[in-house]
Amino acid sequence: MHLNTGIHKQVVMRTVTTLNLVDVSWPISILKCSNRVDEMRPGEHMVVTMKDSDTRDSIVGLLKTLPGYDFTVRRAGKCLLLTVFRRPDAFCGK
Repeated sequence: MHLNTGIHKQVVMRTVTTLNLVDVSWPISILKCSNRVDEMRPGEHMVVTMKDSDTRDSIVGLLKTLPGYDFTVRRAGKCLLLTVFRRPDAFCGK
């Protein structure tokens, strides 16, 4: 006997990518991150690893000008982790 409760579980697939900028100098690190952010699809997360606080500040400044993106920054040992999220409702021209 099969009992249908009417409850369906939705499986959400989350795309998470990484970008390591630990040994990448400024301004190349900013260009790499900017290019990668432009390629992000709605709903995608990207974790950017870096050591330089100036790089972090430049990337955060860039992200603040872009609608449709959220981000957080945290320290992990000697590195800074910047998690970027492109909101699902963000326009995707691709």
